[in-house]
Amino acid sequence: AACFTGAGNAKVRKKSLTRDELKKIGVGPGLARLIGALEPAAAYGLIMGCLVGWLAVPPAIGLVMLMAGAIVHHARAGHYTESGFRKTALLPIFLLLFAAVTLTVRLLTLL
Repeated sequence: AACFTGAGNAKVRKKSLTRDELKKIGVGPGLARLIGALEPAAAYGLIMGCLVGWLAVPPAIGLVMLMAGAIVHHARAGHYTESGFRKTALLPIFLLLFAAVTLTVRLLTLL
């Protein structure tokens, strides 16, 4: 949750480094602000899911879809083949796995 909160705040506040990185992979300023608002909202939803189990399901689904989109954008930009961008491009894969595991565990505990 902390990763998504920090990343989202940087996008909403239009940090120049974050904005430039997003522009390189084809994410415009409007989409960047939308993503920046969704990431912390989903993180807070995951935290609320600790209190009420089913509340974590929609944010986890949203984070899985958001990270899948990030992976597609990085792939289109060729970041998985460029050593300079590989570390940054691998982060959405890790976060996608984290969100998917969170979703799976939460769904299994609701049954």
